[in-house]
Amino acid sequence: MKNLIRLSVAIILATFGNTANAFTCTVTGLFANTDSNDCKTFVSCGYSLQPEVHSCPENTFFWPAKQGCFSQYNCATNSMPSNTNPCEGNNYYSIPDPSSSDCSKYIQCNRGYVYNNGISFPYPQVTSVQCDSGTAFRPDTGCVSGYVCANYPCTSEGYFPNSNSVDCTTFIECWKRDLWLNNGQVTTLHSNVVTCPANSKFNPQLDKCDSFYNCDGNDPHAGTDPCGQVNWDNTIVANPFDSTQSSYISCRYSDSVGYYSGGFVYRNGILKEQCPAQTFFSSLLGKCYSAHVPNENCSKDPCSSGPGKYVNYPSGGCQTFIECRDDTTDRILYEPTYEIRYCPPGTLFSPTTGKATGKCISGYSCPSFPANYCYPAIATTTTSTTTTSAPA
Repeated sequence: MKNLIRLSVAIILATFGNTANAFTCTVTGLFANTDSNDCKTFVSCGYSLQPEVHSCPENTFFWPAKQGCFSQYNCATNSMPSNTNPCEGNNYYSIPDPSSSDCSKYIQCNRGYVYNNGISFPYPQVTSVQCDSGTAFRPDTGCVSGYVCANYPCTSEGYFPNSNSVDCTTFIECWKRDLWLNNGQVTTLHSNVVTCPANSKFNPQLDKCDSFYNCDGNDPHAGTDPCGQVNWDNTIVANPFDSTQSSYISCRYSDSVGYYSGGFVYRNGILKEQCPAQTFFSSLLGKCYSAHVPNENCSKDPCSSGPGKYVNYPSGGCQTFIECRDDTTDRILYEPTYEIRYCPPGTLFSPTTGKATGKCISGYSCPSFPANYCYPAIATTTTSTTTTSAPA
């Protein structure tokens, strides 16, 4: 996962501290300051057993059991939530605050140091931090907008139905976070709530947001994902439920959630989209095309086969060829530029040169063209037959 940020920085406090008045050192270590009852300071005892007083960071209190400063420690009752250090083995990172059901708070895990007469004492500094209004804490990123956490017991990575969503418009994402800690690599699983794009619902059979799912438990695709074999260079496919071919299926969408580089992440889906007005989706091209005829079985338009060089059937000869270029910058729409090109003198256009789009060569014998021709998806090895089929 890209753009991971270090959520906290170690704080090194190398101080000799102040001399304690009543405390008596009998062994080396860190101890509660018996001269104070607010737990905001603690005592260190070095090799000379001379006590020195040190202050905890702001809004933290010294917990004797863990010999560190914790913002959640209750000095009056000498208690800590769950009686555990939530940052155990997790120094220099920040983690979700288990007391915050909406992830509006997180725990910052630092390690501080104090020095006393030949000994440098490390001690935990564990601080509960409130995110800014309108943001929530995402474990590998920090406080971000657009993130909704979930109290879902993740046991594996993946996408799961959200039991709190009666209309199936949201789902639970379980994702893995790897940390390298003092005791090696530790893997934790976290969950968050993701909202499906408009007019789609989470299909639990395919684990995707699906424009065709009705939140009724029945998979409209009968278990066969229309995006299962999609080419990820072109993530749109024909809509099998639309005989007019005026729409298509988009198999990937951008989720603007604000916690990745660029402010979005790509997710897989089965989303119905409309072609631009007066265009139809061509399965052959993988785009919407104004000259495409729905359900045609033979195309007289060379550009319906996509960009390339094609035999000029209407000319009746091979002195010229047709070149089609796609000049649009729209990944959904195909708008070809159609041009008739002339071969150099002494050459004829051959679709059999080993190149998919043909080439003008010398010594080529031009065949007779049939009156009932079709333009193929890829240039055929001969122009004397019509064993091709146009896009459905």
